[in-house]
Amino acid sequence: MSIRGLRPLSAAVLILLFSILSTAVASAHTTGKSINTTTGECTGSGCGSLVYGGSGISGRLFGTGTVSLFDYVCVHKPSDAAPDSFGGTYTLTVTSGGVVLASTSYTVASGADCRGHGNSAAGSPAKFTYPSSGFVDYAVSISGVTPGNAQSTFSHFDSIFDRVVDPKDEEDDDSPPVAPPGPTGEVPEVPAAALLILTGGLGAGWFLLRRRSDDSSITTS
Repeated sequence: MSIRGLRPLSAAVLILLFSILSTAVASAHTTGKSINTTTGECTGSGCGSLVYGGSGISGRLFGTGTVSLFDYVCVHKPSDAAPDSFGGTYTLTVTSGGVVLASTSYTVASGADCRGHGNSAAGSPAKFTYPSSGFVDYAVSISGVTPGNAQSTFSHFDSIFDRVVDPKDEEDDDSPPVAPPGPTGEVPEVPAAALLILTGGLGAGWFLLRRRSDDSSITTS
């Protein structure tokens, strides 16, 4: 085959490769985000207060492909027109089945408008590949914020949500907005069924103790 005949073939191969790469890039993105609250994992409305545990704020990320992400908090005051980024030094850890896929620390500017698309973080994002399950677990902590002081730290705000941003295209995904941590912010609510089992067990224990006490009285007399 002549060099002249190879040129159209080379062009076709390049077009095919470009198409494959474009498809791969387009399919790699985060599609959703949950956040853990006192009523469990929150993916919509009607959820409890934010849980800020020993590892910070947690939940699940949903998506496909290999992504690079920053994660930070947006907060809203009753007197403000828009939610703003909560500044500080953040540490994001992404896991799947208990295995750490990525962990990184970075800084977030304070007071950036969270209504539109944009990135308020600077540093090294967490880079990982979504597993075949389509989701990963995340935990993001803020330097200086602990389960013990989370309530006072966020007490000036009436709502809070967690945001992930891909710094390459500034595509973002937000968790549902929830209430800030309350007095028991780091302790998830006990389900009603569990409470029934617990109270039933206590009642049975009290009954057995009374029976033993009565039997002892009868024997002694």
